[in-house]
Amino acid sequence: RKPMAETFEERRQMYFDWLLEQETPDSRGGVWVDIGKLAAGADSISTTSFQATLDFVNERKDPSDFYMTALVRLYYLFAGSGKLTPEQEAAIEEAMLNAKYWLDEPNTSYVEMWTENHQILNHANEYLAGQLFPDEKFSNNGASGRWRMEHARAKILEWIDLRARTGFAEWDSETYYPEDLGALFNLADFAEDGEIANRAVMLIDLILFDIAVDSFYGQYATSHGRVTPSSIQSAAGGSVTTLAALAWGQGRFSSAGNMGVIGLATSPGYSVPPVIQSLALDN
Repeated sequence: RKPMAETFEERRQMYFDWLLEQETPDSRGGVWVDIGKLAAGADSISTTSFQATLDFVNERKDPSDFYMTALVRLYYLFAGSGKLTPEQEAAIEEAMLNAKYWLDEPNTSYVEMWTENHQILNHANEYLAGQLFPDEKFSNNGASGRWRMEHARAKILEWIDLRARTGFAEWDSETYYPEDLGALFNLADFAEDGEIANRAVMLIDLILFDIAVDSFYGQYATSHGRVTPSSIQSAAGGSVTTLAALAWGQGRFSSAGNMGVIGLATSPGYSVPPVIQSLALDN
């Protein structure tokens, strides 16, 4: 079966056109939708959704690392573009400077940081926040941004190395591969350290390879190391179904705010390797 469009650029434009027709929910997940909409040409974001996201992140609720990842991407892509107000940019900066990023820091957080996807989400957020503000003091532990980068760098490279050598604990996860991709796209797109960025790209390739060879006509029909019931009750609405539609043209658009999909759609430099696209289409 032929892909919905031959090139990634065509499919991305199709996804952007579809995305602009979807409503941005008032809840915190709307920030991911609005990142895609801004990349598609929208001029502003939902103030209601943005505030809900800020409140959730600042209260350190679980899983606020999902939404800190959104704020980091929103800031890197659009700060200074005129699409965010000065107040919105300042609020994101404050949230990054005040966050608790790991278990070895003082003070309370309700985020479950220790599972596989949460590990890389928190490490990536810490590294990229530190990169933005190398000389600033981060209030939760009093460290500088440079310390944050050094602290997170070792953990990022260890996490990537373990996945490359031993595989994923949350293997082929319809639910959690997108979260891994959200963190990895942020690192691939924004990390100024070439080793981190290159290794993030390599692991993105590996995840997409996993999805390509274990899917059947856009449906991720394989065992999953960890998955929520809603993700396996119907593949038609699954997050990976939208990812496959965008990446190689089999599947359907159904996820407007999935971080893996938004990461791929808004990445300024990543492209799906042609060999992975060919494997995916060889059903």
